[in-house]
Amino acid sequence: MLALTVLVYWPGLSGPLLLDDRGTFMPLLNAPPAQLFSRSTLAGDAGPLGRPLAMATFALNVHFTGDDFGAWKLVNLGLHVACGISLFLFLCALLKLGGMPRDRTVGLSIAVTAIWLLHPLQVSTVLYTVQRMALLSSLFVFLGAGAWCWGRLTYPQQQRFGLALMALGFVGGTGLATAAKETGLLLPYLVVAMELTVARRAPGPAWLGKFLAVLALAPMIALSIYLGMDFQKHFLNAYYLRDFSPLERLLTQVNVVVDYLRWIVLPRISDYGFFHDDVEIVRHATGGAFVGRVLVLAGLMSLSVLLRCRQPLVAFGLAWFFIGHALESTIFGLELVFEHRNYLPSIGIILALAAGIASRLGSRPVQVAVVALTLMLALLSVERARLWGDAESLHKHFLRLHPDSVRASVSLVEWYVGKGAYAQALELLGSNDRPDYALARIRIACLEGRPIKPKDLSQLTGLESARRLSYYQLDSLSALTQESLGKRCSELMRPLTASLETLKYTPMGGTKRYRLFIDLARLYRRQGDAFRAMKRIEKAADFRPADPFVHYLIAEFALDEGAVERARQAQNDARVRGGEDAYPAVDRSLAQALEQHQ
Repeated sequence: MLALTVLVYWPGLSGPLLLDDRGTFMPLLNAPPAQLFSRSTLAGDAGPLGRPLAMATFALNVHFTGDDFGAWKLVNLGLHVACGISLFLFLCALLKLGGMPRDRTVGLSIAVTAIWLLHPLQVSTVLYTVQRMALLSSLFVFLGAGAWCWGRLTYPQQQRFGLALMALGFVGGTGLATAAKETGLLLPYLVVAMELTVARRAPGPAWLGKFLAVLALAPMIALSIYLGMDFQKHFLNAYYLRDFSPLERLLTQVNVVVDYLRWIVLPRISDYGFFHDDVEIVRHATGGAFVGRVLVLAGLMSLSVLLRCRQPLVAFGLAWFFIGHALESTIFGLELVFEHRNYLPSIGIILALAAGIASRLGSRPVQVAVVALTLMLALLSVERARLWGDAESLHKHFLRLHPDSVRASVSLVEWYVGKGAYAQALELLGSNDRPDYALARIRIACLEGRPIKPKDLSQLTGLESARRLSYYQLDSLSALTQESLGKRCSELMRPLTASLETLKYTPMGGTKRYRLFIDLARLYRRQGDAFRAMKRIEKAADFRPADPFVHYLIAEFALDEGAVERARQAQNDARVRGGEDAYPAVDRSLAQALEQHQ
C-alpha cells in the first residue's frame, strides 16, 4: 500500500509552485546561509503562531537542496507516507481500545488507511508544497492521538508508563502539531470525542472525567483570552481583507462543508481544481437548497451524539470530521474554500463509513470490494498527480474547471509570462478591468518595452480603493518597482509610488508590509526624496527588526545624506543581529565607505 502510494504520486513531483508557495519560500531562498535558521527567517506570517516547525523544514530544504522544488515535494510525499503509517498505528490502538477483535482491528485499520492515503482529494495537499504545514500538523495529531490510545491500553497493567504515554501524546502531540499549523490545537477536542465514544467503557484513571472537562474548556478559554487581548487585530482585521462578513462566511461554510462531504464520499476529478475563489458567497439564510444543507449537517451532528453508545466508531468518525473543520470552516476570517482543509477531517468520514462493514471484513466479496475501491481511488489519484506534474496542463485544467476564477486565469498568465509567451498571456487577459489583469498587462508591456495603456495605468492608481492586497498583486508591484528602477518603465515610477503610498494603509501581514515599505523607500530614493526614503525604510525595520538586511539599507540611505553617525549606528544594529556573518560583503563595503568619511 505504501509503495503504491509512492508510485501514484511520483509523476506529480515535477510540478510547479502555486499560490502561497513563492511568498513563503522566497524569503528563505533569498536569505544568506547564516540567517537561514534565524528567528526572523523562521517566524513566518502564515498563521498567528508563525508555524516555526514547518518553516524549519523548508529552511532545511533550502540548505540541502536549494531551489530544487521536486526535492521539496518529495519530502511532502515522505510525510504523507509517514502519516499513513502513524494513522494505521493510531487506528489499531483506537479499535483495540474500543474492544474490537484483533483480526478485524488490523483489517479495518488497513482498509481505512489505504482509502485515505490513495484518495484523490489528498493530491492537492501533498503536491501543494507549502501545505507541508498541514502534513506535519496531521502527522503529530496522529502520533499524539495514537500515543494517548496506547497509553490508555497500557494503563491497567502499567499505570506510570500508561500515564507517561498519555501525557506525551497529549502535550507533545498538541505542541508539535500546533508548531506546524494551528489546526494542531484541535487534538485535545479529538481526544475528548474519542473518550466519549470509542473509549467510553475502557478502564482508566478515576480523574479522567474531570481532566476531559478541563481539556475541553482550556483551549476555549485560551482562545477567548487571545482574542480579547486585541480583538481588532486578532479577529476583525482579517475581515478587512475579505468581501464577506463573519456571518456571511459562516453561512457560506454550510454549502462548502456539504461540498467537502461530497468530495470525500463521491470523488470526481471534475469537482476538484485547487482554485475555488469563484465560490458563491451566501448573504442570506434563505432558499430550499440552503435549508436542506443545514438539515444535512445538523442531522450528521445529531447522529454523532445519538450513536455514541450503539455505534461508537460511527459517532467518533462524524465527530472527528466536524472537529477537524472547527477552525478553518467556521467564523475566522480565512479564505472560503481549500481542498487541503480536508486532509485531517476526511479520515472521520472514511472511518464512519468503514465501521459499517467492520463485521463483514472476513467475507471475500467485501475484501474484493475494498481492494477494488482502493485501486479505483489510486487510478483517480494517478490522473490528478500526472496533471500536477505538468505545469501547462495543470494551469489549463484549473481554468477549465473554474473559468470564473481570477486566480486560475492569473496563474496561467504567469506561466505564459515565465515562458516569454506574451501574446498568449495577453490573449488570455483580454480587456478585463480587474486590477490583477491590469497589473499583468502593465508588467507585460514593461517586459516587451511597449507603452502602457492609460486604462491599465488608471487601474494601478485605483488600487488605493482595494480592501485586500493579494500575494500576486504584491509580487506584481514588487516586479514593477524593479522595472521602474531600471531602464524600462521609468514612466511608472511616480504613479507606482503614489499607489504604494496609499496601499500602506491596507490591512496585510507583516511580511507583505515589510516588502511594501522597502519598495517605497527605494522608489523615493531614486526620485531624490531622501527624507521620505529614510522614513519608509525605518518603517520597514519596525516589521522585521531582527533582520540585519534592513539595517544595512538604513546605513546606506544615511550615508547618501552624509549622516555618518546614523550610518555607523545602523551598521552596529545590523552586526548585533548577525549581519557580519549573514552579509559579509555588504558589511565590508559599508565599513570601507564609513572609513572614507572619517
